[in-house]
Amino acid sequence: MEKTQKKESGKLFRGMLMGAAVGAAIAMFDRSTRQRVKDTTMRLKDRTLSLASQIKQDPKSVANDVKQTLQTAQSAVETVVEEVKQLATTVEDVKKNSRGVLQQVQSASSEIKGMGERLTTKERS
Repeated sequence: MEKTQKKESGKLFRGMLMGAAVGAAIAMFDRSTRQRVKDTTMRLKDRTLSLASQIKQDPKSVANDVKQTLQTAQSAVETVVEEVKQLATTVEDVKKNSRGVLQQVQSASSEIKGMGERLTTKERS
């Protein structure tokens, strides 16, 4: 039973790979697709070579740049987390206040209704 499942999952995986390869080959018939793939590959190659060159020339500087970028990203994430916490607190406060306002409106409505009933009763007498 287990052997059959492995065999079928292997066939599925091979089928997916073959489908992807066929799809990629068909997409390459389009001139603009070929050009985009070529341009993207060239940009990636240039960036990789540039980064490799920078690392060879000054590895400490590159490491510092990476650390600085990570610290900036961490700081941004911490700021966003803090802002989300503040927003959650504000939303909770608004909920509490709206409940209070709703209760006040309901109370005022009951009082007005009572006044109206008393006026109606006095008019009848």
